[in-house]
Amino acid sequence: MADELGGFIPYVRGVEHAHVLLRPLETLCIVEETVVREKTLESLCSIGAQMKESDVIDWFIPLVKVSIRVLCISLSFFSVSLSLSSSLLGFQHSTHFSRT
Repeated sequence: MADELGGFIPYVRGVEHAHVLLRPLETLCIVEETVVREKTLESLCSIGAQMKESDVIDWFIPLVKVSIRVLCISLSFFSVSLSLSSSLLGFQHSTHFSRT
């Protein structure tokens, strides 16, 4: 589906309405499967390249901003969980070796 949506501009009455394809692709961006995310990105780039400049500003750039915000939040969670897990792993190793 992610791959096919990139070619759907003619089915949504042309470039003027290409923005309607962004919402389903935005949803597919968060799918866990890497191949789906890659195909989604290809479709988004294809659609964005065909959109009028005003539509890119009104529809595409806000999608990019939201995606960046989500990525930053995810990276923050990752860094916190990594530091916590490192602390916990250190604690588990020290308690394990102190028993021997």
